[in-house]
Amino acid sequence: MMHIEFTAADLARTRILPTLGPFAETALGVGSVRMTGRPTAPWRAAIRGASARELAELSLFYCPTPHIQLDLFSRVGPAEDFGTGAEAVLAIPERSFRDEVEVARCRFTPSWLRGIERAELPARRRMVSVLDRLHRDTVAPHWSAISTALGMEKARLARVLADEGVEGLLSSLHPRISWESPVLEIPSAGGWSREPLFTRLDGGGLVVVPSVFCAAGPVPYFPHDGQPAVLIYPIASDALWTSTASSTALATLLGKTRASVLQAIDEGCTTTELARRVGVSPASASQHATALRDAGLVTSVRDRNKMQHGLTPLGQAVLDRALH
Repeated sequence: MMHIEFTAADLARTRILPTLGPFAETALGVGSVRMTGRPTAPWRAAIRGASARELAELSLFYCPTPHIQLDLFSRVGPAEDFGTGAEAVLAIPERSFRDEVEVARCRFTPSWLRGIERAELPARRRMVSVLDRLHRDTVAPHWSAISTALGMEKARLARVLADEGVEGLLSSLHPRISWESPVLEIPSAGGWSREPLFTRLDGGGLVVVPSVFCAAGPVPYFPHDGQPAVLIYPIASDALWTSTASSTALATLLGKTRASVLQAIDEGCTTTELARRVGVSPASASQHATALRDAGLVTSVRDRNKMQHGLTPLGQAVLDRALH
């Protein structure tokens, strides 16, 4: 159990991110192997795959107990692609990296990670190499669907924030979180302690981030360099792997790629962001957005040198009908 006390400044500085990116989701997925008895489908496949031994050993290093995971999230921050996140991990100062390993009480070190406890760069590169293989096997094939799901969750939170303010947002984040001003109570956090833990944000604010692969329930991370605390919480994700009927119906109507484009635009995005979410070139993304705009499903507004896309009421109705 953890109690986090907010000041007025913390409430003013609370913000939402749709995701920390594919590197963070991969690291969270590694943790899920240790933290839950039923990892999501991509990680169940990885447990049986060629990288099974390295995944098991890395998860033991990352998660010395089922309640603690090495914090690479607040240190790295949001990274649009896996490579950017990996470079950020390699760039963490040695002392800061050693501090994180010590705070997380990482005791088990596989032979191929020897030197990681001293933050040696070759060991970090080997860790990143294994994470890269796991990312390509488990996260990258599903990233378009993951990104869309997280973007939709961010859009939901943004609507709550606009309608009910920050306190309404904190009250509706997750069933395992409760808010009674000025304290956010997280039963799933601090599981390594028998006594409730109390902490204050002291004006740094909070970054709220949904995740598909977060397995331990809502988990706060507190960086040591004055950056805002990060609260990562899981969203329901079984439908990403077990149900494709609704997306199939939308694909039948619009075509597979254009259906993905419509779903990706649901939370609003630029052409560059759209291309990344769907996995196509910016030129292709622009062409698909134009076709959907001509059909009355998408609206586009130029903001300086960027084109911002969103759904029209008709586009939202088509998407809602297909997905619900």
